[in-house]
Amino acid sequence: VVHFISKKNQLGLSSNSIWSIFEDKVGTVWFGTFNQGINKLDQYHNKFNHFIQIPDKNVNCFFEDKRGGVWIGTDGGGLYFWDRQANTFKAFRHDPEDPSSLSSDAVVCILEDSNDNLWIGTWDGLNILNRETGRFKRYEHDENDPSSIFGNRIASLIEDQDGMIWIGVNYVGISIYNPKL
Repeated sequence: VVHFISKKNQLGLSSNSIWSIFEDKVGTVWFGTFNQGINKLDQYHNKFNHFIQIPDKNVNCFFEDKRGGVWIGTDGGGLYFWDRQANTFKAFRHDPEDPSSLSSDAVVCILEDSNDNLWIGTWDGLNILNRETGRFKRYEHDENDPSSIFGNRIASLIEDQDGMIWIGVNYVGISIYNPKL
């Protein structure tokens, strides 16, 4: 076991509070920290590079899509897309005046399903991003609709072999979305 701890130099993590870990397709390991941004591990030199280019430094989750783009979910700063080719970031934020914006800036989980839909779980609902328009379709709990999602605090997402989307709802249970209905 190798231990890495935060140090005040270029060899250590920027924080000891790690909220998410992600390994991309080329083997780079990324760490989302509380209040200290993103770190990536240089496996060949056994050191960390601090990669803080987004405004929100609280990183909850990462996701690499089929196209090689990296999606970063933050705790209060919204969703960011990192285009590796251009080395640019695009932000997606909640706008209370726009019902087709992200439902919350607290992004907890991300999933790309087999139909190339990008699902975004937040602390205030589930979203599907239309990548061409940059607009979101929201799925939110409705007490009067028993077929609605169980709750709005989305904690996890996974697609099963039949194409069903399993949605872990914090403190409530699991909702299952059938895209064929």
